[in-house]
Amino acid sequence: MPHLEKLLINNTKLLIDCTLAYECFRDEELLSAIELIYEFLIGDTKIECGFASSLGADFKGMEGY
Repeated sequence: MPHLEKLLINNTKLLIDCTLAYECFRDEELLSAIELIYEFLIGDTKIECGFASSLGADFKGMEGY
């Protein structure tokens, strides 16, 4: 079973959806979600030549991280 929360495509789509929703509703929880998703993408999926398309289930040495 893939860990869908670790796929780049899912997180980029979620980031876009949350951003569009925030523009409409100005909900602070959406803004917090946007920030967390962005930090994950830039911090954990960024590699030398772009972005990794996914992360393993035992990323950072912890199962399910």
